[in-house]
Amino acid sequence: MVIKQLSDCDYKAKLREFIEDLFSTWKQESSFSKENICCPQRPINEIMGKVDKVDGNMSEFIVAFDEETGSIFGMLHITFDSNKSAHISLVNVSPKYRRIKVGFSLLSYSMVLSVKKGIDYIMLETWNGNNRAISLFEKFGFVKTSANENTIELKTNLPSILKEAYPNTDTLDYSILNNDVLKSISVF
Repeated sequence: MVIKQLSDCDYKAKLREFIEDLFSTWKQESSFSKENICCPQRPINEIMGKVDKVDGNMSEFIVAFDEETGSIFGMLHITFDSNKSAHISLVNVSPKYRRIKVGFSLLSYSMVLSVKKGIDYIMLETWNGNNRAISLFEKFGFVKTSANENTIELKTNLPSILKEAYPNTDTLDYSILNNDVLKSISVF
Protein backbone atom coordinates (compact mmCIF):
# COMPACT_ATOMS: atom_id res chain seq x y z
CA MET A 1 0.00 0.00 0.00
CA VAL A 2 1.26 3.44 -0.96
CA ILE A 3 -0.28 6.68 0.31
CA LYS A 4 0.28 9.86 -1.69
CA GLN A 5 -1.18 13.25 -2.40
CA LEU A 6 -2.97 13.41 -5.72
CA SER A 7 -1.04 16.58 -6.57
CA ASP A 8 2.23 14.62 -6.21
CA CYS A 9 1.32 11.86 -8.64
CA ASP A 10 -0.35 11.58 -12.01
CA TYR A 11 -3.35 9.62 -10.74
CA LYS A 12 -6.33 11.85 -11.55
CA ALA A 13 -7.55 9.36 -14.16
CA LYS A 14 -7.11 6.50 -11.67
CA LEU A 15 -9.02 8.44 -9.01
CA ARG A 16 -11.83 9.05 -11.49
CA GLU A 17 -11.93 5.28 -12.16
CA PHE A 18 -12.09 4.61 -8.41
CA ILE A 19 -14.97 7.08 -7.97
CA GLU A 20 -16.82 5.64 -10.97
CA ASP A 21 -16.37 2.13 -9.53
CA LEU A 22 -17.59 3.36 -6.15
CA PHE A 23 -20.77 4.75 -7.70
CA SER A 24 -21.39 1.76 -9.96
CA THR A 25 -20.55 -1.22 -7.76
CA TRP A 26 -20.23 -0.41 -4.04
CA LYS A 27 -22.08 2.86 -3.46
CA GLN A 28 -24.38 1.21 -0.89
CA GLU A 29 -21.31 0.38 1.20
CA SER A 30 -19.88 3.90 0.94
CA SER A 31 -20.53 7.30 2.44
CA PHE A 32 -22.78 8.03 -0.55
CA SER A 33 -25.44 5.45 0.26
CA LYS A 34 -29.09 6.39 0.52
CA GLU A 35 -28.91 5.70 4.25
CA ASN A 36 -26.23 8.35 4.62
CA ILE A 37 -28.20 11.38 5.70
CA CYS A 38 -25.01 13.46 5.78
CA CYS A 39 -24.61 13.54 2.02
CA PRO A 40 -27.32 11.38 0.40
CA GLN A 41 -27.41 11.10 -3.34
CA ARG A 42 -24.35 13.30 -3.72
CA PRO A 43 -23.89 13.43 -7.48
CA ILE A 44 -20.78 11.96 -9.01
CA ASN A 45 -20.09 15.18 -10.94
CA GLU A 46 -19.74 17.06 -7.63
CA ILE A 47 -16.97 14.70 -6.53
CA MET A 48 -15.31 14.78 -9.96
CA GLY A 49 -15.32 18.59 -9.69
CA LYS A 50 -13.31 18.30 -6.48
CA VAL A 51 -10.78 16.13 -8.32
CA ASP A 52 -10.41 18.86 -10.95
CA LYS A 53 -9.89 21.55 -8.29
CA VAL A 54 -7.02 19.80 -6.48
CA ASP A 55 -4.09 22.18 -6.36
CA GLY A 56 -2.05 20.87 -3.43
CA ASN A 57 -2.45 24.20 -1.64
CA MET A 58 -6.11 24.77 -0.72
CA SER A 59 -7.42 21.29 -1.47
CA GLU A 60 -6.00 17.82 -1.82
CA PHE A 61 -7.03 14.23 -2.28
CA ILE A 62 -4.97 11.68 -0.43
CA VAL A 63 -5.10 8.31 -2.15
CA ALA A 64 -4.16 4.76 -1.20
CA PHE A 65 -3.06 2.60 -4.08
CA ASP A 66 -1.32 -0.60 -5.08
CA GLU A 67 2.12 0.29 -6.39
CA GLU A 68 2.25 -2.70 -8.75
CA THR A 69 -1.13 -2.20 -10.42
CA GLY A 70 -1.60 1.51 -9.79
CA SER A 71 -5.16 0.78 -8.65
CA ILE A 72 -6.58 3.19 -6.10
CA PHE A 73 -8.53 1.58 -3.25
CA GLY A 74 -8.96 4.47 -0.81
CA MET A 75 -9.39 8.24 -0.83
CA LEU A 76 -9.74 11.19 1.50
CA HIS A 77 -10.41 14.81 0.51
CA ILE A 78 -9.08 17.65 2.64
CA THR A 79 -9.44 21.41 2.26
CA PHE A 80 -7.27 23.96 4.06
CA ASP A 81 -8.62 27.27 5.30
CA SER A 82 -6.71 30.48 5.94
CA ASN A 83 -7.70 30.39 9.62
CA LYS A 84 -5.36 27.44 10.34
CA SER A 85 -8.16 24.90 10.06
CA ALA A 86 -8.89 22.08 7.67
CA HIS A 87 -11.95 20.04 6.74
CA ILE A 88 -11.90 16.35 5.85
CA SER A 89 -14.54 14.78 3.62
CA LEU A 90 -15.06 11.93 1.17
CA VAL A 91 -13.26 9.28 3.22
CA ASN A 92 -13.91 6.05 1.34
CA VAL A 93 -12.15 2.69 1.18
CA SER A 94 -13.09 -0.10 -1.21
CA PRO A 95 -14.84 -2.91 0.68
CA LYS A 96 -12.13 -5.39 -0.41
CA TYR A 97 -9.50 -3.30 1.42
CA ARG A 98 -11.28 -2.55 4.68
CA ARG A 99 -9.96 -3.64 8.07
CA ILE A 100 -6.30 -3.44 6.95
CA LYS A 101 -5.60 0.12 8.16
CA VAL A 102 -6.22 1.92 4.87
CA GLY A 103 -8.48 4.49 6.54
CA PHE A 104 -5.99 4.83 9.40
CA SER A 105 -3.18 5.47 6.92
CA LEU A 106 -5.21 8.05 4.97
CA LEU A 107 -6.02 9.91 8.20
CA SER A 108 -2.39 9.68 9.39
CA TYR A 109 -1.21 11.22 6.14
CA SER A 110 -3.82 13.99 6.39
CA MET A 111 -2.68 14.81 9.95
CA VAL A 112 0.99 15.09 8.96
CA LEU A 113 0.14 17.11 5.84
CA SER A 114 -1.93 19.45 8.02
CA VAL A 115 0.97 19.95 10.43
CA LYS A 116 3.28 20.80 7.54
CA LYS A 117 0.73 23.37 6.30
CA GLY A 118 0.50 25.04 9.72
CA ILE A 119 -3.01 23.77 10.50
CA ASP A 120 -4.06 23.74 14.16
CA TYR A 121 -7.30 21.75 14.00
CA ILE A 122 -9.39 19.66 11.62
CA MET A 123 -13.15 19.31 11.34
CA LEU A 124 -15.27 16.64 9.68
CA GLU A 125 -18.88 15.53 9.48
CA THR A 126 -20.37 12.09 9.28
CA TRP A 127 -23.76 10.60 9.89
CA ASN A 128 -24.99 9.34 13.24
CA GLY A 129 -24.66 5.60 13.31
CA ASN A 130 -21.44 5.50 11.29
CA ASN A 131 -19.88 3.84 14.32
CA ARG A 132 -16.91 2.16 12.64
CA ALA A 133 -15.77 5.46 11.11
CA ILE A 134 -16.45 7.42 14.31
CA SER A 135 -14.33 4.92 16.25
CA LEU A 136 -11.48 5.45 13.77
CA PHE A 137 -11.82 9.24 13.96
CA GLU A 138 -11.70 9.10 17.77
CA LYS A 139 -8.27 7.41 17.55
CA PHE A 140 -7.04 10.69 16.05
CA GLY A 141 -8.50 12.75 18.88
CA PHE A 142 -11.71 13.75 17.11
CA VAL A 143 -14.43 14.72 19.57
CA LYS A 144 -18.04 15.61 18.94
CA THR A 145 -18.64 19.35 18.67
CA SER A 146 -22.26 19.23 17.55
CA ALA A 147 -24.89 16.80 16.40
CA ASN A 148 -28.44 16.61 15.21
CA GLU A 149 -30.65 13.63 14.48
CA ASN A 150 -28.84 12.97 11.20
CA THR A 151 -25.24 14.15 11.43
CA ILE A 152 -22.39 14.56 13.85
CA GLU A 153 -19.59 17.11 13.59
CA LEU A 154 -16.18 16.21 14.97
CA LYS A 155 -13.01 18.19 15.65
CA THR A 156 -9.42 17.28 16.50
CA ASN A 157 -6.50 19.39 17.68
CA LEU A 158 -4.03 16.65 16.75
CA PRO A 159 -2.11 18.89 14.30
CA SER A 160 -1.33 21.33 17.17
CA ILE A 161 -0.28 18.46 19.41
CA LEU A 162 1.96 17.01 16.70
CA LYS A 163 3.58 20.42 16.09
CA GLU A 164 4.59 20.52 19.75
CA ALA A 165 5.71 16.89 19.87
CA TYR A 166 7.62 17.07 16.56
CA PRO A 167 8.88 20.64 16.05
CA ASN A 168 10.99 19.61 13.05
CA THR A 169 8.15 18.92 10.63
CA ASP A 170 10.56 18.15 7.78
CA THR A 171 11.24 14.75 9.32
CA LEU A 172 7.62 14.06 10.25
CA ASP A 173 6.20 11.18 8.22
CA TYR A 174 2.72 9.69 8.36
CA SER A 175 4.10 6.20 8.98
CA ILE A 176 5.20 7.13 12.52
CA LEU A 177 1.60 7.56 13.62
CA ASN A 178 0.29 4.37 15.16
CA ASN A 179 -1.91 3.58 18.15
CA ASP A 180 1.05 3.66 20.58
CA VAL A 181 2.26 7.07 19.36
CA LEU A 182 -1.27 8.50 19.45
CA LYS A 183 -1.69 7.22 23.02
CA SER A 184 1.68 8.65 24.09
CA ILE A 185 0.80 12.16 22.91
CA SER A 186 -2.53 12.05 24.74
CA VAL A 187 -4.84 11.84 21.77
CA PHE A 188 -6.82 8.89 23.14
